[in-house]
Amino acid sequence: MEKKVWYVAGASNGLGLALTHKLLTQGYHVAATSRLLPALAEATGGNTLKNFLPLEVDLTDETSISGSIRTTWESFGRIDVVVNNAGLSAGAYTVIPAAMPYLHRQGYGQVIDVAPMAGSAASDHPPFSAGNTTHIRHTTVALGIFRTRFLNGEAHASNALYVSIDGRQLADPKKAAAALLRLTTMPQPPALLVLDSDAYRRSTAKMFEFDKQRVWLSSPNKTHSHAKDRHVPVAQGPGRRSR
Repeated sequence: MEKKVWYVAGASNGLGLALTHKLLTQGYHVAATSRLLPALAEATGGNTLKNFLPLEVDLTDETSISGSIRTTWESFGRIDVVVNNAGLSAGAYTVIPAAMPYLHRQGYGQVIDVAPMAGSAASDHPPFSAGNTTHIRHTTVALGIFRTRFLNGEAHASNALYVSIDGRQLADPKKAAAALLRLTTMPQPPALLVLDSDAYRRSTAKMFEFDKQRVWLSSPNKTHSHAKDRHVPVAQGPGRRSR
């Protein structure tokens, strides 16, 4: 079976670099982006394999992103997996929309949307839509405090805590890279993958808060009182009239 073609946005260090290394050692075709090509070349050991396409991309520039995806398509003839590892940069909102026309055109593909929970919650990441194409699979990966540099010039950290521990986080990007690779071997990959205890704690707390709000809204007394206070008419059953 021919190896898949991967497009990895944000590959100069951290999770993106660990994933790129793992894919190349296993013979996959990889297009990897970095803001500076020399930095990516150094990080990958000057790799000159024919299955490796290093791309200089500004993840804050929509034209730069779409151009890199087009180059990947033209170089390999297809894109099987798109990894949106743009982190907290503006590119987080651009990579997937730029790739979708190519995935739609070929009628299949897989999107892995890496959503760091440092400085923002995974649920705040840009929404994904595959349209009417059922052959495009999608997984949002929620990361906690991983050993990946948010301050590499491609993204920024909004919290002083993450600035102080940048590059010294406890979670292992190599293990995360292995988990992302396993996603592509699953017949039905999950819609959400939570990696490491920190991300699990944060996502669990967020779901608990959501459940509390849902219970409050579903309470008849609370709903009626809330509607009355705001002068919103309460819905009547069939055959009944509002007074």
